[in-house]
Amino acid sequence: ANLANLRQIYFNNNMIRNFQVISIQNQTIVLSLKILNLYKNYLKKLQNNMFIMFKNLEIINLGSNLIDCIEIDAFNGLENLKNLDLANNRLTSIDKLIWLHLKNI
Repeated sequence: ANLANLRQIYFNNNMIRNFQVISIQNQTIVLSLKILNLYKNYLKKLQNNMFIMFKNLEIINLGSNLIDCIEIDAFNGLENLKNLDLANNRLTSIDKLIWLHLKNI
Protein backbone atom coordinates (compact mmCIF):
# COMPACT_ATOMS: atom_id res chain seq x y z
CA ALA A 1 0.00 0.00 0.00
CA ASN A 2 1.16 3.50 -0.76
CA LEU A 3 1.08 5.45 2.50
CA ALA A 4 2.98 8.51 1.30
CA ASN A 5 -0.14 10.66 1.77
CA LEU A 6 -0.90 9.41 5.30
CA ARG A 7 -1.57 12.47 7.47
CA GLN A 8 -3.15 11.04 10.63
CA ILE A 9 -2.57 7.99 12.81
CA TYR A 10 -4.89 7.11 15.68
CA PHE A 11 -3.47 4.64 18.21
CA ASN A 12 -5.95 5.61 20.92
CA ASN A 13 -7.26 2.97 23.33
CA ASN A 14 -4.68 0.32 22.42
CA MET A 15 -2.95 -0.40 25.75
CA ILE A 16 0.36 0.85 24.32
CA ARG A 17 3.08 0.89 26.98
CA ASN A 18 6.02 1.91 24.83
CA PHE A 19 6.02 4.04 21.69
CA GLN A 20 9.24 3.93 19.75
CA VAL A 21 10.04 4.37 16.09
CA ILE A 22 13.06 2.16 15.62
CA SER A 23 13.05 1.36 11.95
CA ILE A 24 10.65 2.44 9.27
CA GLN A 25 11.47 1.45 5.72
CA ASN A 26 9.54 4.30 4.14
CA GLN A 27 10.47 7.47 5.98
CA THR A 28 7.99 9.38 3.79
CA ILE A 29 5.22 7.97 5.98
CA VAL A 30 6.68 9.52 9.12
CA LEU A 31 7.45 12.83 7.43
CA SER A 32 3.92 13.20 6.02
CA LEU A 33 2.16 12.78 9.38
CA LYS A 34 0.40 15.82 10.81
CA ILE A 35 -1.59 14.19 13.63
CA LEU A 36 -0.46 11.48 16.06
CA ASN A 37 -3.08 10.31 18.55
CA LEU A 38 -1.89 8.18 21.47
CA TYR A 39 -4.85 9.03 23.72
CA LYS A 40 -5.80 6.60 26.49
CA ASN A 41 -2.89 4.19 26.50
CA TYR A 42 -0.37 3.17 29.17
CA LEU A 43 2.57 5.40 28.32
CA LYS A 44 4.56 6.35 31.45
CA LYS A 45 7.64 8.21 30.28
CA LEU A 46 8.39 10.48 27.31
CA GLN A 47 12.04 9.93 26.47
CA ASN A 48 14.48 12.29 24.81
CA ASN A 49 14.06 12.52 21.02
CA MET A 50 11.01 10.26 21.18
CA PHE A 51 9.30 12.05 18.30
CA ILE A 52 12.38 13.32 16.41
CA MET A 53 11.45 11.53 13.16
CA PHE A 54 8.02 13.21 13.07
CA LYS A 55 9.28 16.58 11.84
CA ASN A 56 5.94 17.77 10.40
CA LEU A 57 3.64 16.83 13.25
CA GLU A 58 1.21 19.58 14.18
CA ILE A 59 -0.90 17.75 16.78
CA ILE A 60 0.01 15.12 19.38
CA ASN A 61 -2.61 13.78 21.75
CA LEU A 62 -1.03 12.08 24.76
CA GLY A 63 -4.02 12.61 27.04
CA SER A 64 -5.24 9.97 29.51
CA ASN A 65 -2.03 7.98 29.75
CA LEU A 66 0.10 7.28 32.84
CA ILE A 67 2.81 9.81 32.02
CA ASP A 68 4.72 10.90 35.10
CA CYS A 69 8.01 11.91 33.49
CA ILE A 70 8.92 14.00 30.45
CA GLU A 71 12.61 14.18 29.64
CA ILE A 72 13.84 17.64 28.62
CA ASP A 73 14.44 16.75 24.95
CA ALA A 74 11.34 14.55 24.50
CA PHE A 75 9.87 17.00 21.97
CA ASN A 76 13.12 17.75 20.16
CA GLY A 77 12.59 18.28 16.42
CA LEU A 78 8.89 19.22 16.62
CA GLU A 79 9.17 22.79 15.39
CA ASN A 80 5.78 22.56 13.62
CA LEU A 81 3.82 21.30 16.62
CA LYS A 82 0.84 23.54 17.39
CA ASN A 83 -1.20 21.41 19.78
CA LEU A 84 0.02 19.12 22.56
CA ASP A 85 -2.52 17.40 24.80
CA LEU A 86 -1.12 16.05 28.08
CA ALA A 87 -4.39 16.15 30.05
CA ASN A 88 -5.24 13.45 32.58
CA ASN A 89 -1.77 12.08 33.19
CA ARG A 90 0.29 11.71 36.37
CA LEU A 91 2.51 14.73 35.89
CA THR A 92 3.26 16.81 38.96
CA SER A 93 5.65 19.20 37.22
CA ILE A 94 7.13 19.92 33.80
CA ASP A 95 10.64 21.29 33.34
CA LYS A 96 10.43 24.66 31.62
CA LEU A 97 13.25 23.68 29.25
CA ILE A 98 10.98 21.30 27.29
CA TRP A 99 9.19 24.35 25.86
CA LEU A 100 12.38 25.42 24.04
CA HIS A 101 11.57 22.84 21.36
CA LEU A 102 7.91 23.87 21.15
CA LYS A 103 7.99 27.38 19.73
CA ASN A 104 4.47 27.31 18.19
CA ILE A 105 2.62 26.28 21.35
